[in-house]
Amino acid sequence: MSYQSYHKGQEAEGWAVDFLVQQGFKIIERNYHSSFGEIDIIAQEGKALVVVEVRMRNEADQVHPLETISRSKQNRLMRTAQMYLAGLKEEYLQCRFDVVAIIEENGNPTIQLHRHMIER
Repeated sequence: MSYQSYHKGQEAEGWAVDFLVQQGFKIIERNYHSSFGEIDIIAQEGKALVVVEVRMRNEADQVHPLETISRSKQNRLMRTAQMYLAGLKEEYLQCRFDVVAIIEENGNPTIQLHRHMIER
């Protein structure tokens, strides 16, 4: 991954965090790593633990950010979330997988939250 790509990813995650906080989410952790992969953002909304995948594309891209999440990526997210949940002392009534889709145009993000987007 290039420095520019890494920087853009960090910028997108920052926008996503700000957006989620404005929507009433509590951010628990960012960039959680396991042997299976990484979770961009772990948040809480009410009694639900929310695993958030952040995807960003430019307006000129032919593909919407949601279309970039493969079945194997979904599986890695689920396995990583299972490891995270196994290490928690508190229990959550629900765990769901949301996607924050960001489309950037001239440095300005359009941000959308898509709830329950990854199949379990």
